[in-house]
Amino acid sequence: MGEDGHIASLFPNHVYPEEQMVVVEQDSPKPPKERVSMSYQQLNKAHYVFKLIIGESKQKAVTLLEQNVNLPIAKVNGDCNKIYHL
Repeated sequence: MGEDGHIASLFPNHVYPEEQMVVVEQDSPKPPKERVSMSYQQLNKAHYVFKLIIGESKQKAVTLLEQNVNLPIAKVNGDCNKIYHL
């Protein structure tokens, strides 16, 4: 997870087509500007989802996640989810 709650190159306040398997991000707020990722729909097909969050710089996003704020990381969930915050 990034400091802004992004996951797998899916960023907050960006709209991604739900029906597509692959998403092309052309205006990433962080370099590189252009990225390729799986869509939320594809990521959510995973049985196990492990979210690894490392670093103090991500504490604000962790707090927002705990408050159920609609961050990209909150939109990716499998059948079994585990969050590791170090």
